[in-house]
Amino acid sequence: MRKRSLCAFVIALSLIAAAGTSSRAQDADKQIASMMAEINQLSNEQKQMPAKVEQSLAQKRQHEQQFKALDGESANLKSESNAIETQRPGVRSACSGTYPKSQIEAARARCRAAQAPFNRRVDAYNAKNNRLKGRYQAVRTRESARVAAAKLLYDRNQAITKRIAALRDRVKALQIAAKPKTCTEKCRGMASNDAAAQCLQSCFDGARGAGGLPTVEQKQRPVFSATPNDKRTPQQAIDEYKKSGAANPMPESYRRKGTVPPSPTQNR
Repeated sequence: MRKRSLCAFVIALSLIAAAGTSSRAQDADKQIASMMAEINQLSNEQKQMPAKVEQSLAQKRQHEQQFKALDGESANLKSESNAIETQRPGVRSACSGTYPKSQIEAARARCRAAQAPFNRRVDAYNAKNNRLKGRYQAVRTRESARVAAAKLLYDRNQAITKRIAALRDRVKALQIAAKPKTCTEKCRGMASNDAAAQCLQSCFDGARGAGGLPTVEQKQRPVFSATPNDKRTPQQAIDEYKKSGAANPMPESYRRKGTVPPSPTQNR
């Protein structure tokens, strides 16, 4: 009689534990559904990134072409600078020297005649030079913005990858913790009270030990798919994007290009 009472007591305790486990399982199901929805949302966002990568790389190539064209104009401008410099000695010669008072006006006229076209050419050169600098700066500004956006996109992809991995680990842990609900259902058809009590007790003990997070050995791969015509792997696309850097912000020939020395002043 005492044994039957003990068995009934164990069954009651186990059923209470099973009821608590069922409630926890329902909460776990809601959490799992919420996390799976977030995983799907993040995965969809990550699948759109290869197209953004290609767009950024296309912009980089465009900026490089623009820099190359500007560098060609810079080379032409350097040739103009050299041509101006070849005229400078003649202008200086025409505007220098000592003359008798009776010849000063004629000397000044010769100086103005030599200096006027030279100064016009220098002014035209300086205007082209300033416009070229402005165009270089405009491309540099666009390229800097592209590089900043590339970094943000790369960092976002890394954050999504880590978040998805963490969510999947948590889902797996909750699924393990929810197993006792299935366990208790097996105990209903036991042949005796003792067998049912032992079965429920086993489920109860298993529920207590299933709350911890498991150690996940397998690394989660980023959900990053390549575009249909892209022969690179997703990781290669991301690595290329990270290493893309900025297009050449200032071609060497433009850096080395000197300025035209000031034109000679008139004799007064």
